[in-house]
Amino acid sequence: MAAGSSKLPEGVPEPTDLVHRLLRAERRSSAAAFRTRRRTEEDDAFIVELGRRVFGEYDLDSARTTASLARRGRTLVVCNEVQPLGFVILEPPSGGAVYLSAIAVVDEARGKGAGRALLRAAENLAAAEGANRLELTTADSNVAALELFLRSGFVRTASVGDYGRGQPALRLLKRL
Repeated sequence: MAAGSSKLPEGVPEPTDLVHRLLRAERRSSAAAFRTRRRTEEDDAFIVELGRRVFGEYDLDSARTTASLARRGRTLVVCNEVQPLGFVILEPPSGGAVYLSAIAVVDEARGKGAGRALLRAAENLAAAEGANRLELTTADSNVAALELFLRSGFVRTASVGDYGRGQPALRLLKRL
């Protein structure tokens, strides 16, 4: 390479590409530290409290709503070696689709792969039940959730009027 030239030798990745690959590898390895499992009754207090904290801005009775959804749906919990970190609730399959009615992760586990682990487990369960797509609705102001869903292969299918307490929402879909 000539002095003063900013061109890299052939085959050497751009620094930003290398950084992005390293960050993806780090996220994959941290996601491997999580395990998902079916909800047990011992998880109910955790699920209700996390639901109250995460969904309170959308639902004045979010604790009761979350408890009801968790009991009637199929709920998966993501854990580290010590404790639960989040949950996802799926409605029973209907017309080839499984509806994801809630997903939440504790603040300390956000951005570390727990949400991705929950989505993968939800997709695997839905596919095992014969579904060909996973559908959900989220507030259009929930940027962190939208980023997770879009990075995970969901596509926006519609804008819908009211997510809760007057907030606009988006409907998303992922083909399995």
